[in-house]
Amino acid sequence: MSSANLAGTNLSEADLDNTNLSGANLSSATLIGVSLINADLSNANLTGANLSSAVLRFADLTGTNLTGAIVKGADFSEAILTDANLNYIDPLSPPNFSKAKLDGVAAIGAELQGANFQGASIVGSYLDHANFQGANLAGNILTNNYFVGTNLNGADFEGADISGNNFNGASLQNVNLKGAIITPDQLQSIIANGFTGILPDGKSFDVPEPSLFGGIVVGVVGLVGLRVRRKP
Repeated sequence: MSSANLAGTNLSEADLDNTNLSGANLSSATLIGVSLINADLSNANLTGANLSSAVLRFADLTGTNLTGAIVKGADFSEAILTDANLNYIDPLSPPNFSKAKLDGVAAIGAELQGANFQGASIVGSYLDHANFQGANLAGNILTNNYFVGTNLNGADFEGADISGNNFNGASLQNVNLKGAIITPDQLQSIIANGFTGILPDGKSFDVPEPSLFGGIVVGVVGLVGLRVRRKP
């Protein structure tokens, strides 16, 4: 079924495990509850498709276009989504991306509130103006991404490596950074953006003292003993 034209097709509840759908056109297809475990969907077009409750564990979605797709309750655990396009996806209820590979993903404006990304790899991705409110990002490799203007309120980064990310204009209220690895530049950016929540050493941080600014990295590190990754 490689490169097949299945645009607008209703494949709900179908068993497509291990199917080769690489390069297939599944735009606007109805794929509710479909099973695509270990399927090859690399470079497929899933624009506007309905993947509600679909199971895509271990699937290869490298370079797949999921722009505007509905992924309500979908299971992408341990899937490969490298270079996939997730712009403006609308899950309606949280999907599962645990242990998935999401390096180089574009998810601008995506609605991913409450999604589970625990243990996932998200490196070099564009996540600007997305909604990650309450998302579980614990234990992630989460480096060199763009979260410009992104809603990260209530997000959980416990134990994650979040070095090298751009959080300019992001909303960072009640965020959990316990055990997270950060760079000095990122620490400065996070606090300058009005961060509140739990710092990497487990201490609560609400409103930074004005005296910290200007020497913010040295001052805060000295105050609470953060884990800081320094650039070489």
